[in-house]
Amino acid sequence: MNPRILTVGYALMDILYRVPLLPEPGNTVTVEDGKPVSLPDGAGLITAIALSKLGATSLLSCRLGQDVDGQRLYTALSDAGVDTSAVIADPRTQTGIRLYLTDGQTLPRTVYYPGANLNLTRDNLETAFSTRPEALCLHLDANEEILLDAAARAAEKHLPIFLNLSEVREIFPYAKLPKLDILCMCDREIEALTGIRPNGSDAGLKALLALSKSISSRYYVINMGERGAFLFDGRHFSMASPFSVKPVDIAAAREAFFAALSLEYLRTRGNITAASKYATLVCALTTSRPGTVSSLPSADEIGRYGAK
Repeated sequence: MNPRILTVGYALMDILYRVPLLPEPGNTVTVEDGKPVSLPDGAGLITAIALSKLGATSLLSCRLGQDVDGQRLYTALSDAGVDTSAVIADPRTQTGIRLYLTDGQTLPRTVYYPGANLNLTRDNLETAFSTRPEALCLHLDANEEILLDAAARAAEKHLPIFLNLSEVREIFPYAKLPKLDILCMCDREIEALTGIRPNGSDAGLKALLALSKSISSRYYVINMGERGAFLFDGRHFSMASPFSVKPVDIAAAREAFFAALSLEYLRTRGNITAASKYATLVCALTTSRPGTVSSLPSADEIGRYGAK
């Protein structure tokens, strides 16, 4: 079963500059042999590519600028087998970028420009849904109006809806969302929304009970990284054990987990336990190598690893 899954979300280019030290305000640091590293990114783009590599028929609805970065992102999507019929080239606005300045020791300084991502329209969604998707993946970093409109369209068509709380937004009209199939999040996000840190079974259950009062979902899943995943169906909870790997880079980990969780849930006809176990494996393998798109495993790789 290869379900047809539509992702609505951002696509952007990360530009990483490594410097010997971060400049103080008003100062300049000269880099003699430094070269910026560019990596495809954005929650929507990474999710769509992860879904395609894992075997789904994957579609992405987003906007890119008609520039070099936009062409590179479009090529990355096409090369990964993502259906790009709902990817719009915006002639007026540049492709979104995120600039990182890091010395490799402290937290990076970041500048974020959403660019063409902010221009996605309802007409663009109409085009995306005309491709007859069987499920919808959303990220909370998308434009509020577009996110709610996409969710409403999916609910009207009785499609499964998966939402990833990919950023902390305390002010959001969560009550306007239709009932979800899966709400996926990390421990940091649920703590920000509920004030409860899920650092154990009791605390995790308490946090999810609190969250379920404001966001309606059939299942709630906390991706806890190297500690596995915490699952909740509104009454009962369970844990998915982690897979042990040596972590190298977590850049695409959240999106890989979310994509794998959504896809396996559809393939197993709603088996959230199997879906969570599969997602923790995909997430672990993703963190075991560097990069964003380049770190995402294929279905064949997952099959070989799971057979060991």
